[in-house]
Amino acid sequence: MPDDLKYVPVEPHDRATLLYRFASTDPEEVAGALYSATRLDPDWKWVQGWCLTLLKSVHVEVRWAAAT
Repeated sequence: MPDDLKYVPVEPHDRATLLYRFASTDPEEVAGALYSATRLDPDWKWVQGWCLTLLKSVHVEVRWAAAT
């Protein structure tokens, strides 16, 4: 296993924080928000909509998170 892999816990965020992070220019912040939403937000349709929207991102990290 590569040494650069590490576990990063998924932190819960409220909707306002998720929306703020989805609008960020930092791909790691957007991806982290997606991981949080997909695991912890109870409205799967809302999360699915964001995943589909963010599949169009120019950042591979965001597209990866959205597809995952």
